[in-house]
Amino acid sequence: MKSYLQALHIDWQHSKQWFNLVIKDLARILKQLGENQFDRIWREVTCGDCAGEVREVIWGARDKLDTED
Repeated sequence: MKSYLQALHIDWQHSKQWFNLVIKDLARILKQLGENQFDRIWREVTCGDCAGEVREVIWGARDKLDTED
């Protein structure tokens, strides 16, 4: 997950075309781990909460995965 968060940061700054792919990968991780564990790891890696627009985007992508199954 740390690698995905680093990629998210880099993609946001330099290559927006890959941003959606990283978001979808993080959504898959969220789905696999569950919200509590995902939030815990997010805080460990970023030293902050997954909040605001970033959280909405990842959770929205997770919800779309649920409809694809």
